[in-house]
Parts: sequence; C-alpha cells; structure tokens
Amino acid sequence: MEELSVLKKKIVYVVENQHYWKRTVKPAYAILELILRERKMLRTIYKKVLFDLNDTLDSEFRLDKNEITKLLMHLHQAGSLLYFEEPALKDTIILDIQWLVDAFKSILKYYVGIENASDSKVQKFKKTGELDEDELMKIWEGRRYEEKDYKTLTLFMERLGLLAICNSENRSWYYFPSMNRRKFENKPFEDVKKSSILSFQFEREKQLPIFVFYKCVVKCMKLPFWKIHIENKCRCIYDDVACFSFKGHIVLLGISNFQIQVQVCRNPSNDIDTNVLKEIKPMLEIIMEEFRSQNYTFDIGYKCLNGTFHDEGHNFYSEMELMDEKKICEFCSNFHELGNGIYWVSLIFLLLLLISE
Repeated sequence: MEELSVLKKKIVYVVENQHYWKRTVKPAYAILELILRERKMLRTIYKKVLFDLNDTLDSEFRLDKNEITKLLMHLHQAGSLLYFEEPALKDTIILDIQWLVDAFKSILKYYVGIENASDSKVQKFKKTGELDEDELMKIWEGRRYEEKDYKTLTLFMERLGLLAICNSENRSWYYFPSMNRRKFENKPFEDVKKSSILSFQFEREKQLPIFVFYKCVVKCMKLPFWKIHIENKCRCIYDDVACFSFKGHIVLLGISNFQIQVQVCRNPSNDIDTNVLKEIKPMLEIIMEEFRSQNYTFDIGYKCLNGTFHDEGHNFYSEMELMDEKKICEFCSNFHELGNGIYWVSLIFLLLLLISE
C-alpha cells in the first residue's frame, strides 16, 4: 500500500506540473466538444467543416476561429483527439485516436509475424524498417481506407515520429525507426577526418530519450540538403545511428544511453569545413528545442577530443563549462586542455548570443 501511495503522489506531481494545468476555458467550449464527440465515428473531420458547424450555433455559444483552435489544442493535450497547428496538418482533425492506433498496430502485427519470408521486400522491412508504399497498401488493404485516409494516417504518424515519409528514384517508401534491427559499425568511419562530438545530455532521473532520437531522425530526413548516406547501394540507417550526407560531409547522428550525439566526418583528403559545422548545429538545436516543451531536460555540450562516438562515456562538458578556455579535461587519464578545436561555434559568438537573449 505504501508503494501505491507513492505512485499516486508521483501521478499528481506529473499532472500538476503540466503547463496547461488549471487552465480556464469558456463554458461554450463544451458545446463544440460535444459536437466533436458525436462525430467520432467519422474518424476525421476537416477544420473548415468544424467552422461551419460552429456557425450554426446561436451567437451566444459561437466561438471565433482562434477560440476553436485553442479548444482543439486543449483537447489534443487532454488526449481526446489529434490536432497539430502546423501547415501540413492543421486542416484535418483525427477524432478517433484508436483508429490511428489500430492502423499502426496492424503494421506492428505484420512486422512481428514475419519469420522466414522469401520475399526480399519483406526481409528488408524486417531488418531495416524500410517499407515500400505498395507493401504498406497491402498491409492496410483489408481496412477499407479511402485514399485520403492513407495520407492522413501517414502524415500524422510522421508527426508523431512513428515513421518517415521518404522519396527516392521517383517512388515513395516509409521508414519506421523503431523497427530497424541493423547494428551500426564504426569501422567504415575509422580512417576519416572527424569533428568533435556534439552531445545533448539528458537527465538520468528521467526516461531514456529513445523516442526523441527516433523523432529527431525523422525530422533530419526533412532538413534542406540532408540526404540519407548511401554506402554500397545500402541506406546507412541503423537501430541507434543514422548517417546523413550534407554538403560533402557525413553527419553521424546516434544515441547512447542518455546522450544523443552528433559527429561530422569527411574523406581523409579533405578537411572538415567549420562553416558546415556552424550550419548543422543550429539546425539540430531547433529540432531538439521542440522537446523541451514535452518535459525533456537536456544540456548541450561536447565530448572531449578523446571521446568516442556511439559511446556515452563520462567525458561530457556543457557549453557553459567550456567558457574557461584553459579548462583541463577531468576524465581522461592523460590530463589535457580541452582545446579550441572542440567547439562547433566559437565561444565568443555563443557568449554574444547569450547576452543578446
């Protein structure tokens, strides 16, 4: 019973620390919420249709468009529906969350049921999490989806980090990060020139950031000029590492326990372009900052130059710690100064940025 009491207190603590706790809403919200619940069997509804339904209400119960958007965001946070105020998604609302869950569950069921398949496409999906569009259509064939349903489901699944919608050689395919079984090997990158390792260090008291990593990989696939690195006609994406090509460099993005790490590599005959590092860092920071609003806490910093990619180790230094340019590495057996080569962006620039904020 004592353990149950502790669990109750933890649940209350988590709920009360949500940013929308004790939010006040207009009583008129309840009417439109009821209208949405009554249409749950439709599975989805266009936002324009919701606006039209709102216009049929008496003026005292009618909401303006901004209030409707706030209501949708509140119901999304409460888990009643799915709505994202983003260009590709904001016109559609998923009223029946279980509908999306069942659609993804059918993919999981198909994946788990694969044993000794002779079909090369099926084998590839089991090993890499890569699925051709026609294969996904076959999985969902018996679910009687309309054409618009396929688009809605895949777009929302992508937004949730469950899959990435990809295109190559004029054909569509899907990548499911959580279903990739391929193991990363550092050997192909042993003889290349490497940058220092940029790290996002998460709090150990909280959950492992594995789903943050999955979502980060999906978002990186959509960044301008970023392409999945190809080696021997094979896409270099693994269970806990993704390799991207960007402006003549290879970007390694990986997770090791509570760290999400990034290292940039290049052919031994060419030096790492520091301007490329300056481009990559803010791109990744923008992606990662989105997770702070989801109660994830992390520090941005670097591993010392003796640090190894894809290995958490303990030689992590936050950017603020590195303001002391003469700082000695406390983790390596051969004591050394951390050196200016560790930074992707100069500390003077970082300091000016902090002052401006």
